[in-house]
Amino acid sequence: MNGCDRIFSLNCHLINVGKRGGEPSTPQAKINQILIAQCQQGHQVVRLKSGDPFIFGRATAEIQALKAADCDFEVIPGLSSALVAPLLAGIPLTDPVMSNGFGVFTAHDLDALNWEALAQLPTLVLLMGGRNLDAICQRLLTRGDRPSPRWRSSAGPARAISRSGRVLSRTCQNGRRASHSRPA
Repeated sequence: MNGCDRIFSLNCHLINVGKRGGEPSTPQAKINQILIAQCQQGHQVVRLKSGDPFIFGRATAEIQALKAADCDFEVIPGLSSALVAPLLAGIPLTDPVMSNGFGVFTAHDLDALNWEALAQLPTLVLLMGGRNLDAICQRLLTRGDRPSPRWRSSAGPARAISRSGRVLSRTCQNGRRASHSRPA
């Protein structure tokens, strides 16, 4: 029994089309077809997504498909992991002393990012980058004229939050990395 089975009544038909990085997943065009078909059959359809469907999600494609098929829909906003995960791990995105702002980017394609600009941000949130954490640290350390204080100080390690809810702290300095984990 998964979490959805506990939420919905027994007369609901559950179609799992969730996406997980690096694992087989339902193509977006197929998801759009399912949504339209279910709507056109007169079913009340709930497309339950985790997080904010407009932050690195596919909500726009789904909305365009539903509009083109003249299907009514409503978007109910969620909370992005970009905001919630650091909060639950005790990592402030902004702070009067350490950071007056933050940026959120996808680390899905490291070559598409401007690492010189990212290295200058006071706080950086990279989503979908767990597999590339070593490369991310290296790119941030070798870019920019003025690395942020968190990168220069051994007291301020770079942190990543894994899907399992553990905080992975890594001090990235001089090409060396130390790691430890603790429950988030």
